[in-house]
Amino acid sequence: MDTVIPLAGLQPIYSVAEVDRALEDGAAKRNEGLRSWYDRMRELGGSRYIIKPSTSAALDDLYATSPNFHAVIDDLRKHLALAVAGHEAVQFLPMLLLGEPGLGKTYFAKRLAQALATGYEFVSMSSLTAGWVLTGASAQWHNARPGKVAQTLIEDPAERRQGIVLAIAAYLTALLVLWRALEPVWPPLVTTSYAVLGAVLLVLSRREGGNPMLRQLGGATMLVVVARLLLVDLSSVETIWRVLLFLVIGAVFLYTGQRLQPRPAVDGEK
Repeated sequence: MDTVIPLAGLQPIYSVAEVDRALEDGAAKRNEGLRSWYDRMRELGGSRYIIKPSTSAALDDLYATSPNFHAVIDDLRKHLALAVAGHEAVQFLPMLLLGEPGLGKTYFAKRLAQALATGYEFVSMSSLTAGWVLTGASAQWHNARPGKVAQTLIEDPAERRQGIVLAIAAYLTALLVLWRALEPVWPPLVTTSYAVLGAVLLVLSRREGGNPMLRQLGGATMLVVVARLLLVDLSSVETIWRVLLFLVIGAVFLYTGQRLQPRPAVDGEK
């Protein structure tokens, strides 16, 4: 069996610009709960880390543990294979499992979530008081709020934590590769490449739907740049190269600071 590795990819879930427009709507101004959800959506950004297995073989174990669902697994495998081959997020059509109690429907759903390295949430249909608990209520209602599906997409703490861990691990690996490749050539090249990488992350974090973690990783990288500049490069290069290095790093910092300045409001936004 192929080795199954969880892969994290950043996917847009909603538009922050649309959330900003919704905040200006009268319904949001009248509904404190709805306004707090919109604020939370703006804070988290419009993209999420979506987890998927590295191979469709991730579903192989389900054949042994859920023998009643072989036809379902075959269909899911097709979607997973397309996602893996096309480097896209895994997308399934909504699914309804029918069967007598004890058939293993809930167990299969749990094992499927584990195989896909994603989260799982159980909602008892017998405890639902209305359909809007799942789908959400209209924004025009006084007590409107997102449903379970939207809340999962907005928050999704389990998958978010796993995606963050995988993304940080990949980023640290990239930093290590740069260090191993450039340090033997000339140590200041490592510092310069880190500065450019940190600047790129900080600038990307300012884009619409930018993920807050980009800003955090970019800021941490800039701290590493300053530490290397003071502790490593100052003692390892000659004066002329030291001056040039300070000029290059200073230019990167100035450019990044300029790009991170708040955008001026246009007449229509005042």
